Amino acid sequence: MARITDLRYGTLKYCTESNLIPFEQLDENLTRRYSREAAVERVETIKSLKKSGISIAENRKKIPKQN
Repeated sequence: MARITDLRYGTLKYCTESNLIPFEQLDENLTRRYSREAAVERVETIKSLKKSGISIAENRKKIPKQN
């Protein structure tokens, strides 16, 4: 996902842990699986807000959390 979206791994991890990017994770496997279309769309939204000067912390208030 980091390669596809050109997002740093640390930023990607922060966004997933903040429930900004939808993902699935099995209990016995720490690998995160992303729905490619939904995740890429969400990352593009986050990048767009960031370019307009809105921090990721502020993004959390503007973007509804994923289930």
